[in-house]
Amino acid sequence: MSIFLVLFFAIAGALALAYVRANGCAWLMATAAFLIAAMMMLPAPHSIVLWVVLWLFLSAAAVLLNYVPLRRQLLSDPLFTWYKKLLPAVSRTEQEALDAGTVWWNGELSTGIPNWNKLLAYPNPRSAPRNRRFSTAPPKPCARWSTIGKSPTSCTIYRRKFGATSVPKVSWP
Repeated sequence: MSIFLVLFFAIAGALALAYVRANGCAWLMATAAFLIAAMMMLPAPHSIVLWVVLWLFLSAAAVLLNYVPLRRQLLSDPLFTWYKKLLPAVSRTEQEALDAGTVWWNGELSTGIPNWNKLLAYPNPRSAPRNRRFSTAPPKPCARWSTIGKSPTSCTIYRRKFGATSVPKVSWP
């Protein structure tokens, strides 16, 4: 019965420490308290070698986890290297977004007091030459659009309404 009581308090203590996000020293003191309580509660005929091994293990863990340069060299760096190998490579689009590092004009609007001179200083956006030809061309009947299921009026409406957006490339028969 006493072994279950010791295990119950060990699990409850670990959950409480994790809940309050305790630091390494608090975990070390709780583990030492657990070992002392276990030594007192468990029957006496247990081997002294077991307790010596447990205390040596606790001491080694305390030195490894609480001494930052040693922990970084022996634990954090190898784990970080291993974890980086598991992650997929950053795509070109993601890298461009990371390199941009800005929210452009949206960040200025989010402040509530945008700097209008900053917006006016940005150059006017330019569309691709193919798109400019499409959007500035006078509307004309699109007889060829009927071959892809579009009526001539839908071509004119598309050109007037979506002229500034990119134009899909269609291979004509």
